[in-house]
Amino acid sequence: MGNTNTLEKVRKNRLRICQITTTFPWFRGDSHGRGTLFILCKLLARWGVEVKVLTPLNPIANTYEVMEGVRVYRFHYVPFRGLHLVNYPYAMNINFKKRPLLTLLLVPFFISFLTHGIKLARKCDVIHAHQLHCAIVGIIIKKYLKKPLVVTPWGTDIRTFPRWLSNWIFRHADLVTRPFPYSFTDIPGNTVVFHTSVIDEEEFGPHVDPTPFKKEFGIKDDDFVISFIGRLYEFKDPITFVEAIPEILQHIKDAKFLIVGDGPLRPVLEGRVKELNVDTHVIFTGERRDIPQILRATNIFVSLDITGNPGNTILAETFASGVPAIITKIPHDSPWYRGATFEHLREVFLIPIKNKAALVKAVVFLYNHPEVMENLAKYGKVWLLKHNRVSSNAIPYLIKLYLSLVNQKTKHETNDINAYIQKSICDA
Repeated sequence: MGNTNTLEKVRKNRLRICQITTTFPWFRGDSHGRGTLFILCKLLARWGVEVKVLTPLNPIANTYEVMEGVRVYRFHYVPFRGLHLVNYPYAMNINFKKRPLLTLLLVPFFISFLTHGIKLARKCDVIHAHQLHCAIVGIIIKKYLKKPLVVTPWGTDIRTFPRWLSNWIFRHADLVTRPFPYSFTDIPGNTVVFHTSVIDEEEFGPHVDPTPFKKEFGIKDDDFVISFIGRLYEFKDPITFVEAIPEILQHIKDAKFLIVGDGPLRPVLEGRVKELNVDTHVIFTGERRDIPQILRATNIFVSLDITGNPGNTILAETFASGVPAIITKIPHDSPWYRGATFEHLREVFLIPIKNKAALVKAVVFLYNHPEVMENLAKYGKVWLLKHNRVSSNAIPYLIKLYLSLVNQKTKHETNDINAYIQKSICDA
């Protein structure tokens, strides 16, 4: 009943949201880790929200397109198309390290981002800035147009931005979303718990057929598949995954190891696999679009992120697919995550970071205890529901937040926006 009322309110109010970000798919089917926000926007559009996305142009993208109901606008910031390299071909911080001269484009980049943002947001009800550098642009747009601003910090910018600047941004936002009740607990200003990595139930689950993927890579039905899915960067620690393979094979002869993704460590990993003489058991797939099929072909998923990031999108997709997971513990000195995220041997099998022996022990234990694997898969799905990561619950909740901000602006000009938001959510 509550979700029906939300849908009626969206139709009545013709809710219009301007999403601003520098991380968005470059084209339909783009699989390079930029799809999280697109999925969120697509699901909002499915609920009748008018979604407009502003993101930088790059040499291979269109300046405007409609992607599954989402209007995507990409802004120019230099005269020549081939020089739009601030967020291409890698993330902005990596591009600046590889090409320091790109920093000369920051001023025209910022000015163009701002002017296009003002133009696009003028006919929208709410501005939603993803990542802290985009939030700076969002704050100026908010002040100029007097529109409510939602800020969603992402893991990388939270870890790299100076704390004083982060706090300044949070204080100037009308609302800040944080992924979990125990994460980013010292953020100032008005915060609510909402994770932007929302799972589309239509894409993940037991109904997905992994057969085409298994045939492509010669995976047999009786192979025991252990998958590492993610960017091949140091902080994801794929090295420990590879180093553990020989010892795992001593216990599980029919094991196959999938390394799904790409990045600067791939040549190193491929070389190490050959040195260890385990290349017949390891499959490097590169970037893939068929993650739902890969997960359904997987017996155990492994995430070795050294930050212990509980917001990992692929982990939520793993839970939705009914696959047990081995993940690293949150470091005790983490400045942003407080308290336990998962319970060991309930939702996940927890191991210390950079610990090959612990990984081997965990894989072998789960292989020998299928009832534990089944239990992890069961409670992983419960965790998704508890943390509002399933679209049927998460999208109505986000829409209620947006509507609360709109109502606050038009009816209740007061500083106590957080109390009004909570009341509006309960009423909805």
